[in-house]
Amino acid sequence: PYRGLVPLEEKDAAIYFGRDAQIIRGLDALRGMRATGVETLFVILGPSGTGKSSFLRAGLLPRLKRDDRHFLPLEVIRPERYPLTGEYGLAMALHKARLALSLGGQTLGAIKATLGQGAGALNPMLAEIQQAARARLLANPQDVPPATLLISVDQAEELFNPDATDEARRFLALVGESLRDVESGRPSLIVAFTIRSDRYEPLQTAPELAGLKSHVFDDLKPMPPSQFAEIITGPARRATLAGSRLEIKPDLVECLLGDCAQGADTLPLLALTLNRLHRDYGSDGDLRLDEYETMGGMQSVVNDEIESLLARDPAEREAQLKALRAAFIPWLATINPQNDEPMRRRARRSDLPVASYKLIDALVEKRLLLTDQRAGETVVEVAHEALLRRWDTLALWLHAEREDLKLADAVEHAAQDWNKNGRKAPWLMIGERLTIAEQLAAAPGFRKRLDSCREFLLAAHHQEDAWRGEEERRRQAELEAAQKLAAEQAARADAEAKARVEAETSASRIQGLFTHATGLRLVAEAQDMLSGERSGGDERALLQLLAAQCIAPGVEVDRALLKGLLQLRDLHKLLVTADSVNTVAFSPDGRRIVSGSGENTLRLWDANTGQPIGAPLQGHEGGVTSVAFSPDGRRIVSGS
Repeated sequence: PYRGLVPLEEKDAAIYFGRDAQIIRGLDALRGMRATGVETLFVILGPSGTGKSSFLRAGLLPRLKRDDRHFLPLEVIRPERYPLTGEYGLAMALHKARLALSLGGQTLGAIKATLGQGAGALNPMLAEIQQAARARLLANPQDVPPATLLISVDQAEELFNPDATDEARRFLALVGESLRDVESGRPSLIVAFTIRSDRYEPLQTAPELAGLKSHVFDDLKPMPPSQFAEIITGPARRATLAGSRLEIKPDLVECLLGDCAQGADTLPLLALTLNRLHRDYGSDGDLRLDEYETMGGMQSVVNDEIESLLARDPAEREAQLKALRAAFIPWLATINPQNDEPMRRRARRSDLPVASYKLIDALVEKRLLLTDQRAGETVVEVAHEALLRRWDTLALWLHAEREDLKLADAVEHAAQDWNKNGRKAPWLMIGERLTIAEQLAAAPGFRKRLDSCREFLLAAHHQEDAWRGEEERRRQAELEAAQKLAAEQAARADAEAKARVEAETSASRIQGLFTHATGLRLVAEAQDMLSGERSGGDERALLQLLAAQCIAPGVEVDRALLKGLLQLRDLHKLLVTADSVNTVAFSPDGRRIVSGSGENTLRLWDANTGQPIGAPLQGHEGGVTSVAFSPDGRRIVSGS
């Protein structure tokens, strides 16, 4: 009755508790979309850990399948790397629908080939499935619209992962074309996505879906502890009704509810705790508080589960942790560059270090990791991202490796963009970023993962060498031109001036021209560096501008230097206020800011929200020029 960290499926609908109100609102939204036909994209949006997959699979879809006069859901699509032809791709969903409706004539391979022909080929297949489903309904009047097809895409962020193939864009393009193809009489169709809030922007701005209207369903907020009682007791009730008596003692329920009020990742931790309690103590028909306390409580359940797999011998334990670290970093976990939060990755078992296999299998057995078969290979992924945050040792590893993990993702993204854009030079990495990327690709932990990017990095390296050679040739040509100019000027000066004073004056003028030309060249190169058209970096650009100002001062150089500084400045606005602020200070605990203004007042601010605390403090007869907190943060001193 308790599934732990594993997402609930359609068969688990009877034990899916705690989201009844959200299910009703979601069904109402879908019915409204079917009735109007205006919105065609249904986006289930929420942060990690709120149960988006379970909400779709065990909450909405079982109820929509029962409402078969109005909705016809296809099998859920899991994009992974191949959202069209993969084992959980669109082609497989269409194939299973045809088999269920006894539609012959098209093999799975034929469907895959048809999908390559665009929306003109997809929509007739959808219409055939829709009409076959309608024909199976009894007493269904012809004037009643057929059921609306529902294509569901779970974990849509995978469409935009660094390892996503070209199929991701082709899938989005196919969906967009199909939904926009209203003139050819496409079947009534809604496409549903589940996606993390911090990964929504790529889906929201995908050009393949431009012009389509979305209904964003963001009701899956973190569940308040008051709703957890039903999650705790509901599955036990269902198990008892099904003939497997299971009683949860009231004092255990009360203790669990109290523990749910502490910390983050409450819902997945509760699910894992109940699963472990039932596994270890449920065979006698009840779950008691003393059993929960013996298990160690909710907050330690993840660490306890993993500790139970590790050896007691320090040397053996160290070797096991080393193997697990090499498996999780960089294969099974990464870092979201938008918010620095950990994210799970899917990896082939063959990519993981052999020394970790035994422990990986043990974690799979405990359902902390999941395995599946893809194209004849075993793939592994973390069951829930709560594991990445709640296993203390792994959280420390991820913190230490976060920059390298983000860079690895960035290199994969860059290589992907380079391939998509015809392998053109402007899409290559240059300068310091390329150097760091090459160092990471050579590091033992990342060498195998970034092996697919070797060609990209090699092309970037060759292009960098070519650019440097061209730069050197250009500099040499400029130097020769300047020398030639200086020689011509000197020769002209010698021919025109006989006197020594005139010759010295002419030489000085020539040197001035040469110096001025050199200064302008430094400015031009620096501007190219700042715009990214030349390697060298921002620091080198500013140094060249300063050098130009020293050897060839003038309005042009001053303007270029000012423009460069303005271009690179980084302003972080902590507070928004109309006052003319003269002075500020942080409280010792960093939670408050006091500001003194030219309007003779002081203000207290919340440093986290930027909002004022209370009314302005008055009493000064002149503008406030200095403020400070006392060491205990209880008093403020100000001077005017």
